[in-house]
Amino acid sequence: MSTPKSLLRTTNVHKNYKLIAEVGAGTYGRVYKAKHLKHDKFVALKKIEMTNKHITDGFPITTIREIKILAMVSHPNIIRLLEVVVSKPSILNDYKSSYFLVFEYMEHDFAGLVYRLKLSLPQIKGIMHQILSGLKYLHDTRIIHRDLKSANLLFNNKGEVKIADFGLGRLMSNQPEILYSHHVVTLNYRAPELLLGAKDYSTSIDMWSMGCIFAELLINEILFKGDKEPRLLEQIYKICGSPDTSVWANCDKLRYWQQLKPNDFIPRRLNTYISEHCKVIEDEVNMSLTLDLIGQMLCYDPKKRICATQALQHQWFSTVPLPAQQSDLPKMADEYHISIPTHMKKIEDIEKSKLQKIEDDKLNLSNYTKLFIKGT
Repeated sequence: MSTPKSLLRTTNVHKNYKLIAEVGAGTYGRVYKAKHLKHDKFVALKKIEMTNKHITDGFPITTIREIKILAMVSHPNIIRLLEVVVSKPSILNDYKSSYFLVFEYMEHDFAGLVYRLKLSLPQIKGIMHQILSGLKYLHDTRIIHRDLKSANLLFNNKGEVKIADFGLGRLMSNQPEILYSHHVVTLNYRAPELLLGAKDYSTSIDMWSMGCIFAELLINEILFKGDKEPRLLEQIYKICGSPDTSVWANCDKLRYWQQLKPNDFIPRRLNTYISEHCKVIEDEVNMSLTLDLIGQMLCYDPKKRICATQALQHQWFSTVPLPAQQSDLPKMADEYHISIPTHMKKIEDIEKSKLQKIEDDKLNLSNYTKLFIKGT
């Protein structure tokens, strides 16, 4: 597996980009806000951690997947990968080359915004329309994202919403017997078939995640919360009811069904829960349509779950109030990223800290050498 050559170049990152602040962090590495010095534009630099885990040909598998998928796609609601940069060795990277993915810069992610904003119904419709448009494009291209969540949905002050982070993305095979890993999707957004061990899933797992995101925009909190698969399934059963073969064909054939199936009958109360917690919808027509759409997204049976194309055609989008235009979506002076909840870490502080550590190490080595010589 290799990186597309048209995107790859070797350069001195600090001569081409001015690093401004750290805006995200995760298992993959860190994300920085930077300015492209030649073009005078902000970009996001995603520094790849070169650990021994999941590496192929000297590169993390998740990064290779992300590069390959983003090199294939082009859509206004999908983040653009501008280039892949290999930096030259320096004192700041311990004289080892560093790898950066360079993306267009987005000021916010929805995990950072959802608890700070009170969105209107037209704004929620406009945001959902953009996300579903990007998702429809992906699914039409036979790509499953496999990690849709509010933190992977980016937003800028132009009102553009973009799907990001394709490290778990996968191009679907044309061969029906191909099985995939069920250890995908961040837990709170993971579809029940994955939690129960399904490996022959499809794009419908992304639509369950969309239902969770939809609910999050409506009620300003995560719909299903659980730190382990059994606990999360309990939360899903509590709100969506107890599944059985009458609502979900062959669910009893799933790998973990016997261990994790509900012990008692629980009625479905999704409509009641959303109605009670959603304060943004005041009229019965829009509430009814909202509940219908989210109910079709959070449908147990993956084969009956609504797809992105059908969701975009749902009456909810054509009912007054209509989806807000990009120009009518919120604009914020500050930037919000869930990984850095209080403030963006200034890159100068990070580099000063690293340089200070290097100087301290040199001083300690010098003192140790003097003691060693004196002792001899």
